[in-house]
Amino acid sequence: MLLIYYFYQRRENIWLAICVLGPVVIPISVVVFVLASLLTQKKEDSPRLLFDMDGQPVKR
Repeated sequence: MLLIYYFYQRRENIWLAICVLGPVVIPISVVVFVLASLLTQKKEDSPRLLFDMDGQPVKR
């Protein structure tokens, strides 16, 4: 966002700022998203049972 704001201040055209910086920012954001997902996932978290309002397990 700071890059878009900086480029906008220099050219005063928001669409030009987004179109020029989009190909640079989008791949970086995808890489950060994938890395954060891989680093924060839990490997041993098994699915849990669903319970109703009375605290009884929901039957299938």
